[in-house]
Amino acid sequence: MLRWRHHGEQSQMRDNNEAIYSEYENEAHDKDDGIRTMLKEVAKGSFANYSEETGNKMCCNRSEKEATTFDKLLKEAERELHSGCKKFLKLSFLVKLLHLKVYNQWSNKSFDMLLELLKEALPSDETLPKSYYDAKNILQGLGLGYISIHACKK
Repeated sequence: MLRWRHHGEQSQMRDNNEAIYSEYENEAHDKDDGIRTMLKEVAKGSFANYSEETGNKMCCNRSEKEATTFDKLLKEAERELHSGCKKFLKLSFLVKLLHLKVYNQWSNKSFDMLLELLKEALPSDETLPKSYYDAKNILQGLGLGYISIHACKK
Protein backbone atom coordinates (compact mmCIF):
# COMPACT_ATOMS: atom_id res chain seq x y z
CA MET A 1 0.00 0.00 0.00
CA LEU A 2 1.38 3.39 -1.01
CA ARG A 3 0.64 6.43 1.18
CA TRP A 4 0.71 9.99 0.04
CA ARG A 5 2.23 12.03 2.87
CA HIS A 6 3.83 15.23 1.67
CA HIS A 7 1.27 16.49 -0.87
CA GLY A 8 4.04 17.69 -3.20
CA GLU A 9 6.14 19.48 -0.56
CA GLN A 10 9.77 18.62 -0.04
CA SER A 11 10.36 16.44 2.97
CA GLN A 12 12.66 18.01 5.51
CA MET A 13 12.90 15.01 7.76
CA ARG A 14 15.80 15.10 10.16
CA ASP A 15 17.09 12.56 12.60
CA ASN A 16 15.82 13.51 16.08
CA ASN A 17 19.13 12.57 17.69
CA GLU A 18 20.98 14.84 15.27
CA ALA A 19 18.72 17.76 16.16
CA ILE A 20 19.11 17.23 19.89
CA TYR A 21 22.87 16.84 19.72
CA SER A 22 23.39 19.90 17.52
CA GLU A 23 21.41 21.98 20.04
CA TYR A 24 23.60 20.57 22.81
CA GLU A 25 26.79 21.44 20.91
CA ASN A 26 25.65 25.01 20.28
CA GLU A 27 24.93 25.78 23.94
CA ALA A 28 27.45 27.89 25.82
CA HIS A 29 29.69 25.69 27.93
CA ASP A 30 30.91 27.72 30.86
CA LYS A 31 32.24 26.36 34.16
CA ASP A 32 28.85 26.45 35.90
CA ASP A 33 26.43 25.79 32.98
CA GLY A 34 23.53 27.19 34.99
CA ILE A 35 23.75 24.56 37.75
CA ARG A 36 23.82 27.16 40.55
CA THR A 37 20.81 28.97 39.08
CA MET A 38 18.91 25.69 38.85
CA LEU A 39 19.74 24.84 42.46
CA LYS A 40 18.57 28.26 43.64
CA GLU A 41 15.28 27.74 41.80
CA VAL A 42 14.86 24.33 43.44
CA ALA A 43 15.57 25.90 46.84
CA LYS A 44 13.02 28.68 46.29
CA GLY A 45 10.35 26.13 45.46
CA SER A 46 11.27 23.81 48.33
CA PHE A 47 11.90 26.16 51.22
CA ALA A 48 9.41 28.87 52.19
CA ASN A 49 11.95 31.45 53.47
CA TYR A 50 15.03 30.65 51.44
CA SER A 51 17.60 33.45 51.33
CA GLU A 52 20.19 33.31 48.54
CA GLU A 53 22.67 35.39 50.52
CA THR A 54 22.70 33.27 53.65
CA GLY A 55 21.39 29.97 52.34
CA ASN A 56 18.84 30.15 55.19
CA LYS A 57 16.14 27.50 54.91
CA MET A 58 13.74 28.36 57.72
CA CYS A 59 10.16 27.05 57.63
CA CYS A 60 11.02 24.13 55.40
CA ASN A 61 8.47 22.42 53.18
CA ARG A 62 10.87 19.46 53.07
CA SER A 63 12.03 17.09 55.75
CA GLU A 64 15.32 17.68 57.57
CA LYS A 65 16.85 14.73 55.68
CA GLU A 66 15.91 16.28 52.33
CA ALA A 67 17.29 19.65 53.45
CA THR A 68 20.61 18.02 54.43
CA THR A 69 20.75 16.23 51.06
CA PHE A 70 20.13 19.54 49.31
CA ASP A 71 22.90 21.22 51.35
CA LYS A 72 25.31 18.50 50.21
CA LEU A 73 24.25 19.11 46.62
CA LEU A 74 24.95 22.83 46.98
CA LYS A 75 28.46 22.02 48.25
CA GLU A 76 29.01 19.64 45.32
CA ALA A 77 28.00 22.45 42.95
CA GLU A 78 30.89 24.57 44.29
CA ARG A 79 33.61 21.88 44.26
CA GLU A 80 36.16 21.84 41.48
CA LEU A 81 36.53 18.65 39.47
CA HIS A 82 40.15 18.64 40.65
CA SER A 83 42.39 21.32 42.13
CA GLY A 84 43.19 24.00 39.61
CA CYS A 85 40.45 22.90 37.19
CA LYS A 86 39.21 26.07 35.51
CA LYS A 87 36.76 24.49 33.09
CA PHE A 88 34.47 22.25 35.19
CA LEU A 89 32.86 22.05 38.57
CA LYS A 90 32.11 18.57 39.90
CA LEU A 91 28.33 18.77 39.62
CA SER A 92 28.22 20.31 36.14
CA PHE A 93 30.70 17.70 34.86
CA LEU A 94 28.66 14.91 36.41
CA VAL A 95 25.43 16.19 34.86
CA LYS A 96 27.13 16.28 31.43
CA LEU A 97 28.49 12.76 31.87
CA LEU A 98 25.06 11.42 32.82
CA HIS A 99 23.53 13.25 29.87
CA LEU A 100 25.99 11.50 27.55
CA LYS A 101 25.19 8.15 29.20
CA VAL A 102 21.48 8.56 28.49
CA TYR A 103 21.92 10.12 25.05
CA ASN A 104 24.25 7.36 23.84
CA GLN A 105 22.45 4.55 25.69
CA TRP A 106 25.54 3.47 27.63
CA SER A 107 25.11 0.59 30.03
CA ASN A 108 25.80 1.11 33.73
CA LYS A 109 28.91 -1.02 33.35
CA SER A 110 30.27 1.08 30.48
CA PHE A 111 29.66 4.22 32.54
CA ASP A 112 31.52 2.67 35.49
CA MET A 113 34.41 1.81 33.16
CA LEU A 114 34.51 5.38 31.83
CA LEU A 115 34.58 6.76 35.39
CA GLU A 116 37.43 4.41 36.22
CA LEU A 117 39.42 5.61 33.19
CA LEU A 118 38.74 9.27 33.99
CA LYS A 119 39.87 8.73 37.59
CA GLU A 120 43.16 7.31 36.29
CA ALA A 121 43.62 10.16 33.80
CA LEU A 122 42.79 13.06 36.13
CA PRO A 123 45.03 14.24 38.98
CA SER A 124 44.84 12.27 42.22
CA ASP A 125 42.67 14.89 43.94
CA GLU A 126 39.80 14.45 41.44
CA THR A 127 36.29 14.40 42.91
CA LEU A 128 34.45 12.02 40.56
CA PRO A 129 32.17 9.33 42.00
CA LYS A 130 33.37 5.73 41.84
CA SER A 131 30.35 4.31 40.03
CA TYR A 132 27.08 5.08 38.27
CA TYR A 133 25.28 4.21 41.50
CA ASP A 134 27.29 6.85 43.40
CA ALA A 135 26.70 9.43 40.65
CA LYS A 136 22.97 8.78 40.78
CA ASN A 137 22.97 9.20 44.56
CA ILE A 138 24.71 12.58 44.30
CA LEU A 139 21.99 13.90 42.01
CA GLN A 140 19.19 12.47 44.12
CA GLY A 141 18.90 15.83 45.91
CA LEU A 142 17.51 17.39 42.74
CA GLY A 143 14.45 15.20 43.02
CA LEU A 144 15.09 13.53 39.68
CA GLY A 145 14.92 10.00 41.02
CA TYR A 146 12.31 7.45 40.15
CA ILE A 147 10.54 4.52 41.75
CA SER A 148 9.98 1.31 39.82
CA ILE A 149 6.36 0.22 39.90
CA HIS A 150 5.63 -3.39 39.08
CA ALA A 151 2.48 -3.60 36.98
CA CYS A 152 1.82 -7.25 37.68
CA LYS A 153 1.89 -8.42 41.28
CA LYS A 154 2.18 -12.12 41.86
